[in-house]
Amino acid sequence: MQKDILILGGGPSGVSTALHLARIAPQLIERILILEKAHYPRHKLCAGGLTVDAEVILERLGLDVSEVPHVDATAAHLDFAGKGLTISLPNAHTMRIIRRNEFDAWLAQKARDQGVEIREGVKVKDIQPKKDCVTVETDAGTFSAQIVVGADGSNGITRRCILPNESIHTARALEVITPETNIIPNEEIPYSNSKPSFKQEIAAGTLKNSVQANTPRNDIHDNDLHERGSAYFDFFPVPDGIAGYTWDFPTQVNGEPMRCWGIYDANVLATKERPALKEPLAEEMSRHGFDLGHYELKGYPIRWFSPFNQYAAGRVILVGDAAGADGIFGEASAWLWAMD
Repeated sequence: MQKDILILGGGPSGVSTALHLARIAPQLIERILILEKAHYPRHKLCAGGLTVDAEVILERLGLDVSEVPHVDATAAHLDFAGKGLTISLPNAHTMRIIRRNEFDAWLAQKARDQGVEIREGVKVKDIQPKKDCVTVETDAGTFSAQIVVGADGSNGITRRCILPNESIHTARALEVITPETNIIPNEEIPYSNSKPSFKQEIAAGTLKNSVQANTPRNDIHDNDLHERGSAYFDFFPVPDGIAGYTWDFPTQVNGEPMRCWGIYDANVLATKERPALKEPLAEEMSRHGFDLGHYELKGYPIRWFSPFNQYAAGRVILVGDAAGADGIFGEASAWLWAMD
């Protein structure tokens, strides 16, 4: 089958590429085909934090993301050693948290409503750029296109096929979903590390840094439940060689209030032995009365974006997480997410 524009991946970057093309050049709609290997609604591991910038992009496409089940965060707190920065917007939410299975299905339907063809359950096996076209081998047959857009994520096949020898840098993240409120008394949950944690040292006053020593203990370690409706990013793991943060967002699953926890490491501080991520995440959760061992923990790699990398070869171009994410916060290059 031949199409002029073949988009590999039906997530936010792939579908938004189609929607932008449809807006800019409506005559291209019938010449676009999106191939998605799964079936909507499909699970995607992602914290789902949608910033206001991303909402502006959607609004320019005529889309209202409030149609998707969501939870609004009234503020975002970026903390370290008990102090930090709080970001909030007057009379508006700071961040909207959605579940990717619901958001991606909604976005795909919006594209279909505009006439964009999406084929689900098609797995790409090989991509071969040629002088006058690109051949894409799949488990549903061979496709040919004038242009291919690789929107198949950090581990997608597109990059491996067109740039097999390119050096990469990969960040890492862990994520867990819990009920909204703690179910185990905080005092019953021991810390994961045998040595005192960075937060414990601050609380005990054993760290001599003047800012740390003057930080009130209650701001650090008492069972201080985070404010409902706020998102938290805590950079306390940095001194232990983890170039990142833990996060804690309000969220919902099937309409039920939940919390999304996680930890991100850009790996820029990593030596040959990368510091374990599970222990500091367990420490942060236990501080709020949650036992990580009671919940399903999942991990995923995040490919870095670098302006020095190559993002196109022949008639193929990479977008979204296939192109890479911001190395500091792990946000996708085509979308300002805590995800894709």
